[in-house]
Order: sequence, then structure tokens, then C-alpha cells
Amino acid sequence: MYTYIAHKPLLTCLLAVFLGPFAAIHAQGPAQPAIACLEISGKVSYKDKEADNTCKVELICYNSVVDSAIIKHNKTFKFLLGRGAYYTIRISKKGYVTRWVSICTNMNVPADDDGFYRYHFDTDLIPDMEAKELDADALEFPIAIISFDTQAGWFYYNEAYTSNIKREIYKKTARP
Repeated sequence: MYTYIAHKPLLTCLLAVFLGPFAAIHAQGPAQPAIACLEISGKVSYKDKEADNTCKVELICYNSVVDSAIIKHNKTFKFLLGRGAYYTIRISKKGYVTRWVSICTNMNVPADDDGFYRYHFDTDLIPDMEAKELDADALEFPIAIISFDTQAGWFYYNEAYTSNIKREIYKKTARP
């Protein structure tokens, strides 16, 4: 019995050494896909250009931030996205409503097709003061969903979704 107790700490240490790296990988979630298929860029505009002239743009893959940038008003950011994954771009600035853009890089093309695409979008941030007059629930949804259009052969945003979400956001301010 004494030898079992003496070996227990040793066994715990050995398990931690051998299983530790696997636990760390599992805790982080899946890594960003390695094969880049899309360069996404964007430009962010906002009203208050004088105070803090920067905003934060984050690329999220599988609920983990994989890249980020601090950009100035009307300056462009760029991220490389891997094939076959779901991404979110989160754009935030103090005093403004956080904006979301969702991107799906699943493409119905042969795996050996090494096509590389580019997509650019512009967005405006909404000041918190103006947001009080808007639908708060609708502001929680992405403003756009971008995916591969197999018929057109490139990435494009879902126009119907964006139109509907904008209608929901601004429906409180619409006059009867």
C-alpha cells in the first residue's frame, strides 16, 4: 500500500507530461485550415473621425480569434481564409455597435482546384446613440453572409439576407 501511494504522484506527473499537449490542442479547438482560398478585405467607416481614430477587426474561426488588425478610419484590412471553414469577422470600436460578417469557405469544386479568390466589402459602424432607435435584436446578427456561388464561380454575399437584416434593423425608424 505504501508503494502505491508513493507512485501515485509519479503516475500523475507522467500522465500530465504525455497527455498535456493533447489537452491543450483540444482546448484550443480546431486550427484554421492551412490551404488559403480567399483573401477578404474591407474598409470600415464611422462618424467620429477625430477622437479615437481606430477600430479593431478580428477574424474568428471555430470560435477562436485567429487574426486581428487595428485600422484607422477608411483604411483597408486584409485576411487570408482557409478552404472549407466557417469564419466571422468582428468589427468593434468603443461607442459604436459591433458589426459581424459571416463567411463560409466551403466550395463545391474539386479538391485539387487551387483557385484563389478575392472579396472586398465596405461597412459603416453605427454609433451607440443612434442604435437606441434601432432593433437591438437584429443588430446581433451578421450584416452579411458571404459564401461561394457555384453558378457564378466566385464568392458573393447573400443579397436577400442582407436586405432583410437591414430592413429588420431599421424597421423601428420606418414611418407608417
